[in-house]
Amino acid sequence: MSCKYRGCTALTSVEIPYNVTSIGYNPFRSCSNLVSIIVDSRNTYYDSRDNCNGIIKTSSNQLVSGCKNTVIPNTVTSIGGSAFYGCTDLTSIIIPNSVKSIGGSLAFRGCTGLTSINIPSSVTSIGSATFQDCDNLKSVMMNISIPLTIGENVFSNRAKASLYVPYGSKDSYTIADYWKEFKHIYEAGDVNKDDEIDVADVVDIARGILGMQDDGYVEFLADFNADDEVDVRDAVALVNEIAGDVSFAKGANVGGQVSSGHAVPTLSAYLADGMVSLLMGNASAYTAFQFDIHVDDDVDVESVMLNERRGNGHTLLYNKMGEGWYRVAVVSIANNPLRGNDGELVNFTLSDRYADDIVIDNIRFVTVQGNSHQLDGIDVAE
Repeated sequence: MSCKYRGCTALTSVEIPYNVTSIGYNPFRSCSNLVSIIVDSRNTYYDSRDNCNGIIKTSSNQLVSGCKNTVIPNTVTSIGGSAFYGCTDLTSIIIPNSVKSIGGSLAFRGCTGLTSINIPSSVTSIGSATFQDCDNLKSVMMNISIPLTIGENVFSNRAKASLYVPYGSKDSYTIADYWKEFKHIYEAGDVNKDDEIDVADVVDIARGILGMQDDGYVEFLADFNADDEVDVRDAVALVNEIAGDVSFAKGANVGGQVSSGHAVPTLSAYLADGMVSLLMGNASAYTAFQFDIHVDDDVDVESVMLNERRGNGHTLLYNKMGEGWYRVAVVSIANNPLRGNDGELVNFTLSDRYADDIVIDNIRFVTVQGNSHQLDGIDVAE
């Protein structure tokens, strides 16, 4: 296909007909106002699968051309050279874990609206000048422990940007060519970005779970177990690492499983005189937990307390999340298990003693070893 469209700022939409059999480097490079790209469904060489607003070479699953509205399908394995070149209105893009290579070259060059990029662990190569002239790129998240070999112009704005890397890999990046030239390099676990991983970071993870994070909070740093979700499992994993317990495999998503020998916790709750009591059985193996509680919009949760007979050096935090939902998180900085095996665990005081229709949901408990169990939601009995 001809390059005559390059830099055509009046172009807003493109439809590739069924009889196009060859498209070179992105023919729509620097068409900064392009918002829609469609390939005729009868074309056997190229496609725009999943309504992705892009051109994909069907035989190789390479994204050839994109625009500011492109959503990269998780079947794409590479992003071609110049695919987003000059797409100045591109402000964010999710690169799926299916992608192994980014750009023969120039893939995101001149994307001045791009402020952050997350490179998944599946990527094995980044082409030359891929993020050159991305002048507002301030944050690069690398999910790869061993630095890739890159050229000088891959991140031309690196002296003004922060690099976020997996736990344990910071030292490698600080000596790797061009990676070492980023303004700051932070590793997962250093949530408060003070270049030291300690209990203060555990508390900041808990605050992040509750939506109470400070300005500058970066979810990548709080997601210590690298499962794309920040919850109490990350807090427990970080406590284990600080304490020198390396038995927890970072990156393992154990979901609803608990390790052998740990009984599944049981929960019930009741309401009496404006106080909700959450009861837990089979608690002795667990060190941290979180859950959400929902009350009517005209009812407030005035206080939340961990039963003093159950806590064992634990910290409880809670926050109003909106639309009647409150989130509670409990962690032990020393990774101690809860005391006792049965009985009242948490008590809530409500502003209305006659409140009803109370629900507890999104319940997750984590063992000392970092394994977790997620429970079904429960209604609060009166």
